[in-house]
Amino acid sequence: MKALVVGGGGREHAICWKLAQSPKVTELYCAPGNGGIAQVAQCVPIKATDVEAIADWAAAEKMDYVVVTPDDPLCLGLVDLLAARGIPAFGPDRAAARIEGSKVFAKDLMRRYGDALVRMCCLYLNDASLAQDAAQDTFIKAWRNLGQFRGECDERTWLMRIAINTCRDMRRSRWTRHVDRRVTPEMLPEASAPFEERDEELTLAVMRLPPKQREAVLLRYYQRMSLAQAAQAMGVTVSTVSRQLGRALRSLRGILEGGREHG
Repeated sequence: MKALVVGGGGREHAICWKLAQSPKVTELYCAPGNGGIAQVAQCVPIKATDVEAIADWAAAEKMDYVVVTPDDPLCLGLVDLLAARGIPAFGPDRAAARIEGSKVFAKDLMRRYGDALVRMCCLYLNDASLAQDAAQDTFIKAWRNLGQFRGECDERTWLMRIAINTCRDMRRSRWTRHVDRRVTPEMLPEASAPFEERDEELTLAVMRLPPKQREAVLLRYYQRMSLAQAAQAMGVTVSTVSRQLGRALRSLRGILEGGREHG
């Protein structure tokens, strides 16, 4: 068996030393390796973070197995690249590896989207306290399901979809019928930009929309998402989002004019 170990530290030295003792390993390589590793394996002058080059080299040299232990190449998706080339590897794929390095990733998500997420949940649920719970649950669910995030959409769309589903579940819960839903714009977390939220009358009208219409408006106009992103977050088609937005605009017109229209 031809084996490749990725890295150049003491851990990789120990792995190479042990693999070199196996009668099943006929050829052993390490990228990039070091002086000590060179005594038990052939060093390949490719940086561990140059994941494309490592994957290409492993394919060209017909490696039977690759061991990837450093965090950087794991988080850069080396295991995924090897799998795409039909090469088995020891180590988590990119999405799962991010859990290991997800303390920084999670903090970055909360820093970038925390306020917007709480604000959206508050407008959706009409309850500031529930919104805080919904946002917290959203980040917990995102943390737990980080390994399932495959990049089919951007991080914000993925996060907002979790938030929408969390808010839906909360609205369906019987105990939420007893909460105080008298929310005013002053109770919302401070807005970061959207001009719509500066209009108190309009904000109150949005909070009175039916759930599906409210979802579409919040994602499209308050979160500044494209129709495609809003559709992904809601789990529906683009045409469905367009229809809900059309109904929402008619409903808002009716509410603002003193009537109600829930198309």
